[in-house]
Amino acid sequence: MRELAKGVTRLTDLMWTRARQSAVMNVDETYVKELTGEGQTLTGYLWVGVGDAQHPYDCFTYTSSRACVGAERFLRGFQGYLVADAYVAYERIGELWPGVSKATCWIHARRGFEACHALGPTPLTRRAMKFFRQLFDIEGRHRAADAATRHSARQKFSQPIVAAFHAWLEDVGKSRLPKDKLLGAIRYMLDRWPSFTRFLESGDIPLDNNAAERALKFPILGRKAWLFVGNATAGQTAATLFTLTKTCNRLHLDPFAYLQDVYARLPTTSDDELEELLPDRWLAQHPQHQLTARVQEAHDRALRAREKREERRRRAA
Repeated sequence: MRELAKGVTRLTDLMWTRARQSAVMNVDETYVKELTGEGQTLTGYLWVGVGDAQHPYDCFTYTSSRACVGAERFLRGFQGYLVADAYVAYERIGELWPGVSKATCWIHARRGFEACHALGPTPLTRRAMKFFRQLFDIEGRHRAADAATRHSARQKFSQPIVAAFHAWLEDVGKSRLPKDKLLGAIRYMLDRWPSFTRFLESGDIPLDNNAAERALKFPILGRKAWLFVGNATAGQTAATLFTLTKTCNRLHLDPFAYLQDVYARLPTTSDDELEELLPDRWLAQHPQHQLTARVQEAHDRALRAREKREERRRRAA
């Protein structure tokens, strides 16, 4: 496996370079057990960077710790909107790197209020959940629209709700006790408020970090089968191969046909010709290898999700 990964590293490095050219990039990480000795493991991390529609690559890398330097290394050179949770590595990059603007995931913020609501609904938790529902409903209604239309809708409909939510958070926060869980959820948002309003600046910035979380599900679903990586090199080997196979999954591209051609041609492909082997470029030249059934499945899933959102809106009205 190590030799297979080494053989395509030039290509996956180029995919990372292209992903970092995205105007909007989603990032996240998940733990992986790494062997350090007989019967002993440490917690390593598999990181993902999801490029935008113009740079459709789901890229992975691996580190033996969750130290900030890991995120800083794979994001070096990125300029744009960084969509992520509130992990300190992403927060530092958003604050300290010129040209990078952090956009924090609203679903992560909602979870704090959901936890309070689950302990016992109150008028305050119901009001908070209504704010979230209103914003996500607006997103749902304009999900299929182009970025300009979505940005216009956000300015018209979402911006007043965001402003009202901010005023509500500040008002309620003044009356809560220091150890109140609801105050914790409120402070989580108020302390990062500029990054929560970032999605209002462009229709291309998602309200959530679902793109990165979906990408991480690809390796996570197999984690109970392979359990651990043997060492840091094995972790990076897995990350390299996940970069290729998950991007094929994103593009509904037959991975066997693609990788068979890549491994046959890559050894004699010059750096100037390497772009021809990027998954999206290769698919454009070999459209017969797109898995049309998967495309239809994705369309049907999106339709069912949209119908469920519409039903929830009707029930809430």
